[in-house]
Amino acid sequence: MDSPNSLPECLPCRMCDPGYSALKIVRECTPTSDTVCGPLDHHYCTKTDYKGCTFAQKHTICRHGQFIIRNGTTSANTKCGDCPDKTFSNESSSAYCKPHTDCQSLGLQEMTAGTNTLDNECGPRIVLFPSLL
Repeated sequence: MDSPNSLPECLPCRMCDPGYSALKIVRECTPTSDTVCGPLDHHYCTKTDYKGCTFAQKHTICRHGQFIIRNGTTSANTKCGDCPDKTFSNESSSAYCKPHTDCQSLGLQEMTAGTNTLDNECGPRIVLFPSLL
């Protein structure tokens, strides 16, 4: 381990379990130091002890209608936020929300108003003529 002790034999090396604990080896065990574990890619450490990470979880995937406020790191989860008014995101883990299409500026009519997960649906302008008597 890190310092001499009075034990008659070496201590077993720490195991970094990728299946259950979602961990990988960051530094191999040596005769003088224990294994150091860290989270797998796209995971963050949720439990630690004096030797480092002991358990990790997968980063949150932002849903449709959300955007990434802060990317996940090895020590923090991804932070998601809802798309503001007049914007949408139709992809998971989108970095930003897109503005709704301005149908009028394209010479079209808004057929269906957009939501935070769907764009406005535009169609041809409908012009009504008054009946001639």
